[in-house]
Amino acid sequence: MPDVLAVKIGNYLRLSGLYQQVFAGNDWAQSEVHSGYENAFTAKTYTITYLAPIQFIEFGAGPLDCGAFLVRRFSDEELQNVLRNPVKRVFYPDAYIDSEKIKDYWFISGQETVPLENPLSGDLRIVFHTSGGPHYPRAVTAAINNLMLYNWQADPSVGLFTSRRRREAPEVHLLPVGNQLVLARPRIPVVISVSDNLIQYPLESPDLSVLGLEVAGDSPIQHEGKFHKLLLTKDEEGSPFSLSKVQNTVEFTAFVKQISTMLAEADARGWNFVNTALQFLLEAFTSDAAEGFLWSITAIEALVGERVNSGISKLLRNRVLAILGSTPEKVKELKRLFDDLYDFRSRLVHGSRSLDRNPANFLHAKEAWDMARGIFLWMLGYLSYTSQLLPKEADQIPRREDLLKVLDMNAESRRHTATLLQLLPGAFPNITDWFTAEPRQVK
Repeated sequence: MPDVLAVKIGNYLRLSGLYQQVFAGNDWAQSEVHSGYENAFTAKTYTITYLAPIQFIEFGAGPLDCGAFLVRRFSDEELQNVLRNPVKRVFYPDAYIDSEKIKDYWFISGQETVPLENPLSGDLRIVFHTSGGPHYPRAVTAAINNLMLYNWQADPSVGLFTSRRRREAPEVHLLPVGNQLVLARPRIPVVISVSDNLIQYPLESPDLSVLGLEVAGDSPIQHEGKFHKLLLTKDEEGSPFSLSKVQNTVEFTAFVKQISTMLAEADARGWNFVNTALQFLLEAFTSDAAEGFLWSITAIEALVGERVNSGISKLLRNRVLAILGSTPEKVKELKRLFDDLYDFRSRLVHGSRSLDRNPANFLHAKEAWDMARGIFLWMLGYLSYTSQLLPKEADQIPRREDLLKVLDMNAESRRHTATLLQLLPGAFPNITDWFTAEPRQVK
């Protein structure tokens, strides 16, 4: 068992750069070394900086201020400093990160402050999650929750949901990643974590080989089917998603900030079902086609579903049509799409369809994602609009079931009910004598 204090002192002398300054013959101020040493061993918190490289995306000039996080690129010199590579190369080779493998990426850059109750405890290594997938660090998860809701369409002509009219063979944009195809969307396969704690061992470098699994070759990949068209699309610079124009960048940052504000509003009002649906959407965004399809359907049910003995599909369908069916033509199209998606879901969960790379999985996964994303954004707007008009008192905040009851009514019923609610006594229905009850006046 190593001497804990000796190990941590050694880490400080290395990570602070003091050893290298002495080796290089540079002057160093004793007072600064003393104060830095004292601060390292008396600190109550330390800061973790997360860098999450985003695959398949290109922005214009940066950094992009997205509120709680930045989207930016780093020069090689900046990466060396942020990653503490000069020290790691010499003293901690397992923690050294080859900047050549990541310097061309745009990153989600965020920070998290972590409490440090006892710097002299036996903990010699910082412990926190660094792998990709849906289990990101909290600061990165919050950023991805905002980014994934943006309308990432490789083809800007594709609308909220894909046409299911059989004659049109809707396009589903895919990307070849390694030896498999995935739905075309930005990917964040790994998170790099760097701490400013100078007395604990730095974390080992994450596996960056996953970043090499990118689009291979320039030839479009197409798979023509009876009901679908799978193809690879790339912009002139080689990135499927390019927001290099200033107008697109401004639109993107404004959208992300607005989503962040609206999510905070919903959380403050206690509408927890929004966060539940958001977690399901994150699972859908980071899963393969078949699993992503199921997560998208689960997100829809978390938003507008309801536990009933029978008829859940009909109730759910009516709510989906009310939200997304802005015209009679869209309502008709949405009915077919909804029924098709739920039929596919039933066959999938009951084993008659497999979780394989069947092209139909890609088509249904994209359609289910577009539908879930559209419903989530509509619900977020509904809640934000309602929240801004409500008093702050918690007892007057409508619950999820209240919000959905209003949605279930047709336009005429909503008008009549609104008038009735203004007329009824405040004690309704606990009225003992209707003849003496004081009627309200419609404003």
